[in-house]
Amino acid sequence: MVQSIERKSIPNEVKHLIAGGISGMLAKTIVAPIDRIKILYQVTATPFRLRDVPKVAMKICEEEGISALWRGNTATMVRVFPYAGIQFMIFNKIKEIFVDNSENEAL
Repeated sequence: MVQSIERKSIPNEVKHLIAGGISGMLAKTIVAPIDRIKILYQVTATPFRLRDVPKVAMKICEEEGISALWRGNTATMVRVFPYAGIQFMIFNKIKEIFVDNSENEAL
């Protein structure tokens, strides 16, 4: 009972900001290994071939360890949390303004 009272006292905008930020962080963390490989291709003269991506990932894991696939992810999280949170919060606010309540419930 106490928990539901506390939950209602948090403004929807703050809830949306936090939910959007966490969602963005989770999504970026999931794709971080692919992003790391993409960046390696961008900074080298090696031509990109999709079939070589698993080999590149394995090479990174063998030489630097599996955690190397997430190198640089912390800096990304610092950038993504406010961006994704604000984006989701504004989306919901705009939806409240422009969409009928009957339509809003379906979204």
